[in-house]
Amino acid sequence: MSALEAVAFSTTPAAAGVSTPARRDTPAGEVHLGLRTAGTASISDAGRALADAVGGARGSDDIEDSNLPDQIKSVLRHIRELRRMLEQLVLQLRQVQADARMETLVRRAREQQLQARISTYNAAMIAAMHKLNSLMNRVGLDSAQKMATVRLALK
Repeated sequence: MSALEAVAFSTTPAAAGVSTPARRDTPAGEVHLGLRTAGTASISDAGRALADAVGGARGSDDIEDSNLPDQIKSVLRHIRELRRMLEQLVLQLRQVQADARMETLVRRAREQQLQARISTYNAAMIAAMHKLNSLMNRVGLDSAQKMATVRLALK
């Protein structure tokens, strides 16, 4: 676990003195959004394989295939990972906010925990973007490489 993740995961409802309801074990492929629904959705093995294939395409292949220096590629991969983590945290926050079954104090504690983690990852994203900008200036990229770097950073 990185230092960033250690900080991001250090705040829990239990640490804040709030008890959380026990979670049920969920069968593989079953998704519970914490919303009141009439049922559950199950994802087939084929659906999971397709999702993995699409997720792999969204990975860092385009970064690896670029003709950018390795230092810049490394920062771009880091930015992608931070963005992926931020997307997951925002989704979790929305799920908590929409869960009407959760007690108010528990919901608030969980929201605060997620908001703190989002803030931590946002700060890391800003730092990574500053580092990328600094590297772009220091390495002396040509205009095509700068455009490629910006395109990959925003993807």
